Amino acid sequence: QALGIKVPERIATEYDAPPPIQRERLTAFLLGCLFNLARQNPLLLIIEDVHWADPSTLELLDKLTSSRLRLPILCIGSARPEFIHTPSLARIHTLPLAPLASADCAAIVYGIAPQTTAAQVSRIVERAEGIPLFAEELTRGFSTSQNVSIPASLEDVLGYRLTLLGPAKTTAQTAATIGREFDSDFLKLLPAADALKVDRDLSRLVDASIIEEAGEQRYRFRHALIRDAAYQSQPPEARQRTHAAIAEALQKSPANTRPEHLAHHWAHAGHTDKAIKHWLAAGRQAMQQSASREALAHFRAGLSHLEDLGPE
Repeated sequence: QALGIKVPERIATEYDAPPPIQRERLTAFLLGCLFNLARQNPLLLIIEDVHWADPSTLELLDKLTSSRLRLPILCIGSARPEFIHTPSLARIHTLPLAPLASADCAAIVYGIAPQTTAAQVSRIVERAEGIPLFAEELTRGFSTSQNVSIPASLEDVLGYRLTLLGPAKTTAQTAATIGREFDSDFLKLLPAADALKVDRDLSRLVDASIIEEAGEQRYRFRHALIRDAAYQSQPPEARQRTHAAIAEALQKSPANTRPEHLAHHWAHAGHTDKAIKHWLAAGRQAMQQSASREALAHFRAGLSHLEDLGPE
């Protein structure tokens, strides 16, 4: 039940328990799975972008890293420098990642576009300054256009790459407004969406390495910064309209059970009253699931928007 899996009523009744106990059981189950895997073979656990982890995930990692069991588990996580460690995670060895060496950047360039000339490689490596994504996107920009100018920043090169998409750029912008990961079927439910055009555009975005497949009918932007660039490339008014359309579509979707998603989109659409309503609902839902940290975050988000309502 805690995992959201439908089970026969007899079993559900037998194992029914208050939310706090269900939460403890779920955490213990997940830790047990990891420990059992480690007992069979050395376990390597890789977690990217820990700075975006929700409080429950961080709590699970906290318990994993503070376990006194002597098991062969190596946990490697990547996070931005501003990530604030929990007390237990702070005991983990931190290794700052330096920029890539010129030879490594050159290897990235040749791996993406073997036909790139030595002069072009030198210019890309110099401008990329050891940033892998910058090197990748500069290389793709070179390989898809005769334009020999080098954009001044990563934001510029991402914007340039989006411009090369033509009509598919609009689909990329809409998808980016949904989030880094999105469902193609949901994308087709939005106003003025044409199913055939959406499919063509998604194929174009995959071919251009803007997005990648993430499961059946699901896609993910290849990098968070690519998603951010597509999102920010919209005029503010268009962005608000897209957020509102997404919120309305989510409200009609029977599969939507996350009021915090509605709150997010209503807030960015400028409908503060609706956003606060759904932040409150998200907080209450989290409380029912004994996710107190998530509940507190939702309530705080709602409170932060109260002043936007004005004196009324």
